Amino acid sequence: MYNLPPWTYLKDQLPTKLSWKCKAREAINNYWKVNLQRDANSKTKIKFLCIPNLDIGKPHTIWNSLPPNIGKLRKATIKAKICTGTYIFQSQKTRFSNINLDATCPICQLEEEDIIHFLTRCPVLEGIRRESLSVIKRITISKIGLGNWNSNFHERTCIAQLILDCQQLALNNILPHDGLFLNSIEELSRNLCYRLHLKRVSSLNV
Repeated sequence: MYNLPPWTYLKDQLPTKLSWKCKAREAINNYWKVNLQRDANSKTKIKFLCIPNLDIGKPHTIWNSLPPNIGKLRKATIKAKICTGTYIFQSQKTRFSNINLDATCPICQLEEEDIIHFLTRCPVLEGIRRESLSVIKRITISKIGLGNWNSNFHERTCIAQLILDCQQLALNNILPHDGLFLNSIEELSRNLCYRLHLKRVSSLNV
């Protein structure tokens, strides 16, 4: 299963305890990494995650770019829920409910509430979105130029990808492989997701 050598091979070429532990760990991790990425590719709820970067024993960028701060952790938790499809929008409630629910956004009442609506379309959230996204747009344009921004980010799904996991765009060579820049996008998008969440919750409680 893990493609480790048979005992007959080990009998003739006995490895050290440390080297065997390292080899076994690497083989087990590689096996489950392949399975994780294969399964992730079939899950539409996590389509915005950068699947090739998923690895056993390695935290996602949401977490490894996080400073040791409880407030930042709270923001990262909200973003992680959105990225992994565990933040429940009205469209999901409708899909999985036994009663007849309306998928329309409960705070704007204009269209179905899904991840794209929440991140890029809901007019109730527009003030926060415009303020935060303008900063993300500005620093991205400073890296890739206005022409590349206009050609690559004219669709809302691309904007959502930038917000949720910009590593995928770097993998596709749309964004530069610049760790400081990508971490800046991660922090700004984490703040954006959290502010959108707070506004949504407060609007629902009115």
